[in-house]
Amino acid sequence: MRWLDLFSGIGMYALGLERAGHEVIGFCESDVWARKILKKHWPMKPISWSIQSLNKALKELSEDTLVKTQATQHLHIQKPPDYPESVRDSSGQWLIPFAWWDVNTCCWRTWQLCFSETGQEMYAEYSEPWPASGVMRNGIVWQRQALAHPTIAPAHTFLPTLGASDGAGSSRSRYIGSQNLMVGRMSDRLRTSPNDPPCTHPHFAEAMLQLPKDYTALETEIPPE
Repeated sequence: MRWLDLFSGIGMYALGLERAGHEVIGFCESDVWARKILKKHWPMKPISWSIQSLNKALKELSEDTLVKTQATQHLHIQKPPDYPESVRDSSGQWLIPFAWWDVNTCCWRTWQLCFSETGQEMYAEYSEPWPASGVMRNGIVWQRQALAHPTIAPAHTFLPTLGASDGAGSSRSRYIGSQNLMVGRMSDRLRTSPNDPPCTHPHFAEAMLQLPKDYTALETEIPPE
């Protein structure tokens, strides 16, 4: 099965899908550093922060199919799915649907009607900035806030879930035993004194996520100490 990876991050879902025998055809991710990691491991796949640019790349990939379709009949715009009701995620936050995937034209569209250059009634392409976090089901995407709930346990032998904030490191006053300890951050819980490194070592983070060594290493970047 072929997949389009949205809210891609550094490609964790894509790795799992490929190991299960599926093909990932493109990525959409707003974070610059994460896109560099994706480009390192999938150099031949379209990767973009903009859903419009990704739509264009995917259209080019399927250009032959579209040309054949247009040669025989007017381009058919798929009827959109019924506008779904807002739903709640596991944290109780509301998820709002904002776009759906049009298989025939290989692009994301909204439920808003408009007119094309030829005067044909169509559904508008999604042209807003792509959200940093969301979910997709049955070709419909919902937006949600990015959350990383820590796995907090009473013993110090349990570590919180590794989150994006750990990449920024920890201040000198945040370590085990200090009054400023933030128990929801792994970079804080790994430090026992202000002299310890403020950032989680990349190799440790990769091992925690079961990634290959140097998966996040970039030749043009200086790794954190």
